[in-house]
Amino acid sequence: MSDRQRTIVVIATGLGLAILANALNRLLAYPGGGWFAYSPNAGVRFPGARASIWREAGIWLGALVLWTGVALWLYRRPRTGI
Repeated sequence: MSDRQRTIVVIATGLGLAILANALNRLLAYPGGGWFAYSPNAGVRFPGARASIWREAGIWLGALVLWTGVALWLYRRPRTGI
């Protein structure tokens, strides 16, 4: 596989993983979140808001690690004989 083909595969993999991560975050999103016309400083807290931030960050970090692994695997150089 040439370097140009590898570049296209890495870009396509990155786009595919971004679409997958975005869809997964939307699927797992907390359905009860949002604004419910509460007055300011009412002390109302939205449950699960902090957990959803960490979940989204974990999904994006996992996608980034997977994409980096694919890129490093594709661009590795063959070992030379010792």
